[in-house]
Amino acid sequence: MKIKFNYRNLNSLLSFVLIVALIIDTMISNISDILSSQLNTIYGTILFVLLVAIIFGSAYYLLIYLKNTSAELRLRKPIINTIYNIMYKTQFILMTIVAIISIQVFFLSQYFIPLLVAATVISYVFAGTIMALLGYYLFTWFMSSKRSIMILLFAIGSFMTSAASISLGISQGGLFLENGPYIVFPSVNVNYPSINPDINGILGNLLSVAYIATMLSYVFTWSAASTLLYHYSKNIGIKKYLVLVIVPMGLFIIGILPIIFSLPTTSTYFDQKLLIFRIISISSLITVGILFGFAFKVVVKSINTQIKGDIIDYLKISSYGLAFLFIVLAANIARGSYPPFGVSSYSFTALASYFFMIGIYSSAIIISTDSELRRIIQKTTIEQSKLLDNIGSAYMEQELVKKILPLALIYSKDMAEKTGFDSSLSYSAAREYIKQTIDEIKKQKNDS
Repeated sequence: MKIKFNYRNLNSLLSFVLIVALIIDTMISNISDILSSQLNTIYGTILFVLLVAIIFGSAYYLLIYLKNTSAELRLRKPIINTIYNIMYKTQFILMTIVAIISIQVFFLSQYFIPLLVAATVISYVFAGTIMALLGYYLFTWFMSSKRSIMILLFAIGSFMTSAASISLGISQGGLFLENGPYIVFPSVNVNYPSINPDINGILGNLLSVAYIATMLSYVFTWSAASTLLYHYSKNIGIKKYLVLVIVPMGLFIIGILPIIFSLPTTSTYFDQKLLIFRIISISSLITVGILFGFAFKVVVKSINTQIKGDIIDYLKISSYGLAFLFIVLAANIARGSYPPFGVSSYSFTALASYFFMIGIYSSAIIISTDSELRRIIQKTTIEQSKLLDNIGSAYMEQELVKKILPLALIYSKDMAEKTGFDSSLSYSAAREYIKQTIDEIKKQKNDS
C-alpha cells in the first residue's frame, strides 16, 4: 500500500520536527547549570550542532512556505511585504551568527559572547518591532470598527509581547556583556541572571519588566485566542472547545505560581533549590503553546470540508506561530553555559513573531469581517421582513434572499478592499444564514 505524500504532509512533518527541536533546546537552556558536566562533552556538542541544523533547516523551508502562502496578502499590503523582506534578511544574518557559534564550539571548543549578544539583541528587538506593528494594526482596526473585543485583546497581547521581547533582548544582552569574560570555554561557571537591582542595577529591573510583560502577553493572547476559537466552537463541539481553552490557562497558572512564590525569598528564579518549580514552570509554559497550536489545528480539521479560502491557510499559520512563539519565549540562556543551548530558540524569535503576526492578524481580521457580515445580514433580514405581509410564504422568502444577498456581497467587496482579505463566508453560506435568520423570525412570530 502506497502512502501519498504531498507538501501539506511535509509542512506538518517539518513543523512537528521543528517544535520538538525547539522544546529540547528551550528545556536544556533552562537547566544548563544542572547539566553542565553532561553538556560539556562531545555528545553535548553534537546535540547542540544537530539542534541548530534541524531548527534552521526546517525554518528555511517554512520561510519559503510562508512566502508562498502570504503572497497575495503581501501584494495587497506593501508594508507586510516590506516587513517580510527585512525579516528574511535578518533571519539569514541570525543563521550566520549561530552557524559561526556552532563552528567555534565544534572545532575550537569555545564561542564568543559578543556573537551571542548580537543574536539575542537582533532577534528579540526585531521580534518586538514586529509585535508592536501587529498591535498597532489590530488596534487601528478595532478603533475603526469598535465591535470586536477579540481584536482589542490580540492588540494588547501583541503590545505586551513586544515589550517583553525588547526588554528581554536589551537586559539579557547587557547582562551577557557585564563583567566578562568574552570567550566561553567548557570550564566556565554557569549562572543565570538575577532580577535583584542591587546586583544587576537597571538591567535587573528591566529583566523583571520583561518577565512581567511575558506573563501578561500569555494572559491576553490566551483570552484573544479563546475568543477567536469560540467562533468555531459549534464546529468542534462545545465540550472539546472548553477543554482546549481551559487546560492551557490551568497549566499557565501552575507555571507562574512557583515564580510568584519564589521571588520574595530569592534574587533569582533560577535558584537551584527551586529546580523542581523551574522545570514545572517552563514545562507548563511550553505546553500552553503546544496546546494552543493544537487547538487551531483542530479548528482547521473541523472546518476544512465546510469552509474554503485563505482562512484555512492563515489558521494553520496561526497554529504554528502560537506554538513557536510560546516555546521560544520560554528559553533562557545562562551566562557561561557551554554549549550555549537556547541560542537557536533566541534566534528563531523574530521568525516566530512573523508567523504569529501573519497568522493571527489575517485570521482575526477575516473572522471579524465575517462576524460583521453576519450581523449586517441578520439586521437587514429583520428590517426587510417587517415590510412583508406574509414571511411564511416561499415566494416572500425568495424575495428576501434576492434583496439581501446583493447587499451582503457589496459589503463583502468593500471590506476586502479595505482590509486586503476576502471573506470566508461563501455565497451559499450567506444564503443559508439568511434562511436561518428567516426561520428564527418565523419562530418568534409563532411563539408570540
